[in-house]
Amino acid sequence: MAGLRRTWNLERPALERAQRRRAKELAQLAPVVPMLAVVARAVDEVASAFGAAIDPVELLTIGDSSLSLADLLSWIDGFVLSEGPHLIADGGREGVEIALLPTAKLLHDLVQTALAAGHGCGNPRVETSWRELLRALEKVHGSRVR
Repeated sequence: MAGLRRTWNLERPALERAQRRRAKELAQLAPVVPMLAVVARAVDEVASAFGAAIDPVELLTIGDSSLSLADLLSWIDGFVLSEGPHLIADGGREGVEIALLPTAKLLHDLVQTALAAGHGCGNPRVETSWRELLRALEKVHGSRVR
């Protein structure tokens, strides 16, 4: 028992320093979380605008790929509501730099491709919602981890 106490007393300061570093790192990453919420709201607006404008959102694809607009919106929604927050909480700075930011950039580029391909359907509400989604994703992938 004395050996365990001695080991604890020796290792405790290092553990406490590591906990403080982790808390500081998570505090620095905290601003990314509200950005993800903004993206989620923008996805809802795009889906709503499309629903009001046209029906076959499932049939429209991005560029030469088989990725439909519905699939893209679903991917973005899942990313910002589930995967992104987990990357921040579990992966910290590395999770953000290695996975979150590059994925946000990829999703941004796919939205940009959809917009450039005319998937706004000439509908001002749809085009505006796409542009809002594009801006929200741009803020996420453009954010810098300190």
